[in-house]
Amino acid sequence: MGTFFVYNESYAGKCYWTEKRGLVTGVFSYDQDYLSVKNNWNIDPALSLTSGAQAARRGLPSSFSDAAPDRWGQNLIRHRYLREAGGSSGGRRALNEVDYLLGVSDLTRQGDLRFSYEKDGDFLHPSSEIPRLIALPKLLDAAFRYTSKTDESAIAYLLDAGSASLGGARPKAAVSDGKDLFIAKFPHKQDEWDVIAWEWISLCIAAEAGISVPENRLVSIDGQNVLLTKRFDRVGEKRIGYISAMTMLQLKDGEQADYLEIAEKLRDLSTSPKEDLHELFLRIVLSVMLNNTDDHLRNHGLIRAGSGWRLSPVFDINPNPDTRAARATSIFAETENTAALAALRANADAFDLTDEMAETLLVRVASAIKSCTKYAKQASISSNEQRTLLRIVNQ
Repeated sequence: MGTFFVYNESYAGKCYWTEKRGLVTGVFSYDQDYLSVKNNWNIDPALSLTSGAQAARRGLPSSFSDAAPDRWGQNLIRHRYLREAGGSSGGRRALNEVDYLLGVSDLTRQGDLRFSYEKDGDFLHPSSEIPRLIALPKLLDAAFRYTSKTDESAIAYLLDAGSASLGGARPKAAVSDGKDLFIAKFPHKQDEWDVIAWEWISLCIAAEAGISVPENRLVSIDGQNVLLTKRFDRVGEKRIGYISAMTMLQLKDGEQADYLEIAEKLRDLSTSPKEDLHELFLRIVLSVMLNNTDDHLRNHGLIRAGSGWRLSPVFDINPNPDTRAARATSIFAETENTAALAALRANADAFDLTDEMAETLLVRVASAIKSCTKYAKQASISSNEQRTLLRIVNQ
């Protein structure tokens, strides 16, 4: 059990947590000074701006999960813990979600939440400066050595680089370009196709379709494609609040939902609901047409906008050549592509669209997808791989 203190632009409150049989329970209380400031906001949609203790439905408050690492970062933190404990897991306690949350680099932590063990104490977990773009070859080598075997020097370097703060399961690192912070995504030794290049291609297509995307570029490092995407939760050194759709719906990792639920909640939270609903529709269409089946709730996000939230730029769009793969988020209860598009057309009003408006957006995405070949050539994708991946958009 213990207590840690929570900040965004100022001190927000404290979280008391206990652990029983491996399960963590958290209770959060806002600071009275924070509540007294008119323009302050709730740090989690489920934590209303009121006095008194508020218990999380399960575990820690959901927004804390968005500031915590996913599988890639958890693996790095776990290896660091074992190294500091003498290299053996025997007799050592299992890490819990508080350990992972507070073990993330404060410098590169996602969103605007920050944490300390003492009020006005040092933020956790401190780290040094972020590697610059010139370090990409070294970071790529470290990521490859880490995914190939447990390389202690690679783990130490990636942790120092703030890599544990980043979500997802794929190898990645934080890098800087001047005052701007980027995520560098690396290939994995088990990739059967150029996953990184196809994610870049998907972002290019999304932009052509009128979908908001982060600034991005594809670079070649030692013959390997690396994707750089600018962090949209930073403006210079200013941190921008972020929550995932998982937090928006107050669900936990592994739990599934339907896009209708996302749309309904977005209508309540967005400061520009009509615009965000129209873009959500576009994103669903793109996801279906590219067979992006890894569209789980952590892969949809919102950023703080004044008194509410807006859809974040789109991210983690990955075409899947396996047309039989199950979709992580259903579309009006449908998971098969043809049926999903039909359901979208039939329920366009859920996104504040008329049938004619919906058809225009469908055509816009289909037109943008025709650029696949152009971008694939720019990424130096082989002809065989182009045929394998492009068949999913020509069904």
